[in-house]
Amino acid sequence: LEESRIELSKNGILYPLAGCGRDRGVRRERSPGHALLFSKALKEDDTILLDLAAEIENQIEPVHTVILSAENVLSVMFLEEGQTFSEVNPLECLLRRIGARNVEIVGVFREPEAWAKSYYREVAGNPFNYFFDSPPAFLTKLKRSGLLDYDGLKLNMSSLPQVGTTHFARYEDIRAEGAEQWFLN
Repeated sequence: LEESRIELSKNGILYPLAGCGRDRGVRRERSPGHALLFSKALKEDDTILLDLAAEIENQIEPVHTVILSAENVLSVMFLEEGQTFSEVNPLECLLRRIGARNVEIVGVFREPEAWAKSYYREVAGNPFNYFFDSPPAFLTKLKRSGLLDYDGLKLNMSSLPQVGTTHFARYEDIRAEGAEQWFLN
């Protein structure tokens, strides 16, 4: 999506810069997406949301769709020990704070085992993490948090009061088709 930002904007689809950062060090070619929007919403800090509103208003083409992407929305980073995703729900918190209505959610899921392995590599390989669990303990934490229960996550997202429609797809299918093409269809 990041690479397709300009082409998408010509079609009224905004993949905003607000809340979208770049990682540092060995991860400098990666973006955590709009993770900052979600973490600021949980802290009730609306500064970056004002930046998002200004960016939407200042587009050349009228914006009909805003795409917020953050793989780590489904992450243990927002959870205290023992909490589940549905208890904290950074997605619902952000939608409530921006006053969203009739939101269309596109949920892209990797196969659970592949995602858990990839996620663990990210956590263990990140030089800014000073502590991480053993693989079995990490997997247990993911299971207890509800982050591997894709049916439960889909139900949770679909039932949010701000949500109008949902589309769920496999990451592997979207990658094969191309993200830009998939979103334009």
